[in-house]
Amino acid sequence: MRLFRSKKTRREELFSAGIDGRLTAKEQAGLERILQASAEAREEFESLRSAVALVRQAPKAAPRRSFALTPEMVGTAARPSSRGPWTLMPLATALATAFLAFSIVGGMTGLFEDERAVSAPSASQVETDPKQSTTAQLFDAATGTPLPTSKATPTAAPAPTAVSESVGLRLETPAISETEV
Repeated sequence: MRLFRSKKTRREELFSAGIDGRLTAKEQAGLERILQASAEAREEFESLRSAVALVRQAPKAAPRRSFALTPEMVGTAARPSSRGPWTLMPLATALATAFLAFSIVGGMTGLFEDERAVSAPSASQVETDPKQSTTAQLFDAATGTPLPTSKATPTAAPAPTAVSESVGLRLETPAISETEV
């Protein structure tokens, strides 16, 4: 039921209750005031009253058969088989949920991290010596043989911060003599 009904809706409900004889004395007096004040309201009320009278005079149709269920009909009804592909769905859902929870918790706690993984040295672990220069030599990752390098003259480079042999890069730091400086 709506909190704020329109004036027309309230009037239609009042007309319907008046035709059905469900009005209190106060509501009946209000209906009579509305009907005396407006010719349009009287026409609408009489139209509604004649429609209700026609419906009440119509012959009542009997159903072709009874739709009531007897105890015999209820007891002999074939029930669908409880076995089928959907019977395992709750179990599959529970297993998938448990696996998801295990994966999330394991990932958050580091359960799946490989302890044998080589981590790169931190900046504090790498010693930097200004008398040493760092040159990069490329190696073939599969065979470990050095790859040819360009003929450019080597220049001093900053000390390495990470070593990655998985991509085939080895860093060598040859010592520079004081005569070269």
